[in-house]
Amino acid sequence: MQISAKQQSFVNHYCTDAAENATEAYRMAGYSSVGANGNAARMIAIDSIKEAIAEKVAEIKAEGKDKLAQLLNDWNNLSQRAKLANDRTTEARCMENVSKHHGFYLEDNKQKAEQRQLTEKEAEEARRLANIRLREGA
Repeated sequence: MQISAKQQSFVNHYCTDAAENATEAYRMAGYSSVGANGNAARMIAIDSIKEAIAEKVAEIKAEGKDKLAQLLNDWNNLSQRAKLANDRTTEARCMENVSKHHGFYLEDNKQKAEQRQLTEKEAEEARRLANIRLREGA
């Protein structure tokens, strides 16, 4: 079933700037605020609206994948230009960003977090010992 332009506006707002808040999307689409909660709940239960929302979500996901692919391509191109210009710093940063995207740094980040926790524990222990020494010396 076809939905109206106003209903499509509701769907668009629901999937984007209203952040899946049906009442807010209902108002943003130009419907009255009077009874917006109930009317928005009823609208979201309509099968054709559900289908339109599912289509919009799929469209947004596809756009996101296209943008990510373009970003990775841009990083790769920049890396290649940096390599040709002998700009090792830029080349390394590009490759680092691509590697992070593919998850190559997850284990390294986990290890760094564990090291920071250990360092924090050591600092706490040092403070505790210093406090003991102060009390004993006083």
